[in-house]
Amino acid sequence: MAEQLTQVALGIIRNDDHILLIERQKKDIGTNGDVLNWAFPGGKMEGNETPEQTVRREVEEETGVLVR
Repeated sequence: MAEQLTQVALGIIRNDDHILLIERQKKDIGTNGDVLNWAFPGGKMEGNETPEQTVRREVEEETGVLVR
């Protein structure tokens, strides 16, 4: 049986010299053993969303920031 892939999209949101990161609620462990506290906003694509639509939705859901 073929493994089903989950499509995700993430955004690197920049405003002048600032980059938007989110603090992870559930900390993950990197392959080198470091705790991963921060991430770029993003998530799973829903229905027929494009990656751009997914990023816009996820950024707004996770941060309240509207991306143009």
